[in-house]
Amino acid sequence: MVRLKLRLDKIIQKILELLVQHWLLKGDSLLNYFKKTQPFLRQEKQTLLEQSSGRIVIYFTFRTLHFLDWFAPIDLALKRSFPEKYVVFYIDFSTTVHRIGKGFEYLQFRQQVEERLLQLNISPLRHFSHDELTEYKSFPEASLHVTCESIRQETFSVAERIYLPHYALPKAIDLDLPKNIHFNHVFLPTRPPYTYKQLNDKSSADLERFKEDLHIHQVGYPKLQAASNPVSCFPNSDHPVVLYAPSLEISLLFNALDRGLLKLFKKMSKLFPQFRSSSSTLCTFIGN
Repeated sequence: MVRLKLRLDKIIQKILELLVQHWLLKGDSLLNYFKKTQPFLRQEKQTLLEQSSGRIVIYFTFRTLHFLDWFAPIDLALKRSFPEKYVVFYIDFSTTVHRIGKGFEYLQFRQQVEERLLQLNISPLRHFSHDELTEYKSFPEASLHVTCESIRQETFSVAERIYLPHYALPKAIDLDLPKNIHFNHVFLPTRPPYTYKQLNDKSSADLERFKEDLHIHQVGYPKLQAASNPVSCFPNSDHPVVLYAPSLEISLLFNALDRGLLKLFKKMSKLFPQFRSSSSTLCTFIGN
């Protein structure tokens, strides 16, 4: 019964959306109408784009909200450690998802994305739909592209492309690295044997080929940590709260981070000789 009601609500919403689009917007989409009614926002974004000149540009592409939480800690760490050196643009391809489209659902999704970015202290001005990129003058080309998923409609021409798996351990069906994502770097959150079977099998004929084509970085994941009163989690209890995070391997982070994330950014940052790793820098990448 609940599913039926949800289905009926979707149908009614779609009918209303089509009527609004036909009668009020004269065939224009709700997304285009929204953009046309936000001239000040458009101007602010254009100013931000122009201010990115001279900085290394990174694209993070996604289709659903939860992927923000996998990349945002890296963005925040870069901002803390190397201010004004990098600029990240969050580019969503959510209108390509059938259940979202370019109507009410996308406008609601856009609101959720920008609210989440605000919570993370990241400017929502850096968020764009892939549909609107051509509307801005000289949208900066990226030196680095990061994604957590396969996006068939994504066709950016970027030399350095990173696949950031959006889970701590590969799923049971993920025996091999994904073949439908274009990448030449992989950031692995865990060490063998808790990784892709393809990388564990040292006798695999594909392994040497992948080593030639790809750079594997065992980097762990930076974490957004949050303090919470135990009572608010478990009423009438004064016991401490223990966070079990198997993907947060401190030794892995400190021993391999310089060979992973920082090594890649060093390679890209030859324009900045002062860029050096240090113990304090490593700490910032774990997340505060």
